[in-house]
Amino acid sequence: MRPNFHPRLVNGPLGDPVLYVSMLHRRRALLFDAGELHALSSGHLVKVTHVFLTHAHMDHIIGFDHLVRVMLRRGRSIRVYGPAPLGDHLASRLGGYCWNLVEGAGGGLLLEVFEVDGDRIWGRVLDCGEGFRDPGRRDQGPFRGVLCREPGFQVRAAVLDHGIPVLAYLLEEPRHLQVLKGSLERFGLRPGPWLGDLKEAVLRRMPQDYPIPVSPPQRGPLPLGWLQERILRERPGQKIAYVCDARDCEANRRRIVELAQGADLLYIEAAFLEEDRERAEATAHLTAWRAGRLAAEAGVCKVVPFHLSPKYASNPEQVTAQVERAFRVFT
Repeated sequence: MRPNFHPRLVNGPLGDPVLYVSMLHRRRALLFDAGELHALSSGHLVKVTHVFLTHAHMDHIIGFDHLVRVMLRRGRSIRVYGPAPLGDHLASRLGGYCWNLVEGAGGGLLLEVFEVDGDRIWGRVLDCGEGFRDPGRRDQGPFRGVLCREPGFQVRAAVLDHGIPVLAYLLEEPRHLQVLKGSLERFGLRPGPWLGDLKEAVLRRMPQDYPIPVSPPQRGPLPLGWLQERILRERPGQKIAYVCDARDCEANRRRIVELAQGADLLYIEAAFLEEDRERAEATAHLTAWRAGRLAAEAGVCKVVPFHLSPKYASNPEQVTAQVERAFRVFT
C-alpha cells in the first residue's frame, strides 16, 4: 500500500524541530512546528496549508516569519494551531514589522489562528491586508481532542506539561483510498494529480455522477462512482504521532500513550540519555529510555527519536540506540 502521508524530519534529530508532511497526489503539506525552515524550498513551503505548533519556544517558532514571507501576495490562507496564548505570540511577532506596502493589497495572506486554552478553543484571523492587526480572539467552542478535521485527514491533540502548556499531535487518515494500479492500466488510465482530485471527491461524498477529469484527457471525464468502484479500494488509514518537549510525569506519560496508541510512526523527543536524567528533569524533557518505553506502551509500529540535546552532537547514535533498546524491552 502506497502511503498518502510522506513525513520528513527537516532538520534531522539534532536541529530545530520541524516535521514536514506532504500528501500524495495533493498539492498541500502540513507543518508540525516551525523551527529553522531554510532547508525547505519555496516550492515546498507554498504547499503548506496548516501549521501545528507545540508551543512558542524560539526553536519551535523561529521559522514562522520565513513562512509568512514566502506566502505573501499569493492569495492564500494558512491555519495555525497551538496552545494559548499562541495568537498573542504571533500577533506580537508580526506586529514588529512594517506592513504599509501590503495594507489593502490584493492577493494577501490570511492567518487563521486557533489556540487551545483549557477546555476551549479560541480563534482569530490575522490579515496581511490589515497589517496583521490583532482583532482579539473569539470562542470557537469546546476542545474535545480533535483540532482539525478535513477530507483526507484529521489532527488530534493532547495538552502536555513542559513548564508551560504544549500540544502533542496525532495526524490521522480516517479512510485510506488505495489506487489499484492494475485497474488503471486495464482501463487505459495513467497516474497523475487527477487521482488526488478523485480521492478528495470521494472523501467529500460528492454525487456518484460527479465528473472527474482523468489522464489521458481523451478518456474522460468519467463519473466518480464508476472510478470509485473500479480503481479504488479502502484500507485502514495512516497514523503519525508527534511529541516534542514534555516533562516526564505520570499525566504526560498517560496522555502520550493514549494519543499515540497504535500509530504507524511516533516522532518523539529524546533530549537526554537516561544517565543524564537529572538534566532532563531540570529542563522538563524526556530521556531516550523513557521515549522508547512510551513508544512500546503505545504499541506504535516505528519510533523516530529527535530533538536531541547538542551535548550528543558528536555521537547521536548512542541516543537513538537507547530509544531502540527501550522500545524492544517493553514491546
